[in-house]
Amino acid sequence: MESGERVYHTPNSRWYAQTEIDTSAGERWFCTEQEARDAGWRAPQQAQAKPTSTAFCEAIVNINTADSEELDTLPGIGPVKAQAIVNYRNANGDFGSIEDLINVKGIGIKTLEKILPCVVLR
Repeated sequence: MESGERVYHTPNSRWYAQTEIDTSAGERWFCTEQEARDAGWRAPQQAQAKPTSTAFCEAIVNINTADSEELDTLPGIGPVKAQAIVNYRNANGDFGSIEDLINVKGIGIKTLEKILPCVVLR
């Protein structure tokens, strides 16, 4: 990237198939989205929720430990989707990345974009 910004891409992101990693230019592979965030990288603009600040989040929610009531506070997540997240996590184990929420019935890209600034894995 010409600007020097550090942007990560995930298998579900728009630019993943075109992404090439050049380690000599300081680019890195990450195992999880959280690992990339912790290292100071950001999601591409198209994957970031609008607005990108947590000002519209009631709280930052850990999707691997939150109960349905906590998940229900996320933008675009009501009681049915919150319970679906808990049920999916109970059946499949902890989420490996935030993008794994796409596998939960009723959660698509638009919902993921809304909650992205409000969720963590740790």
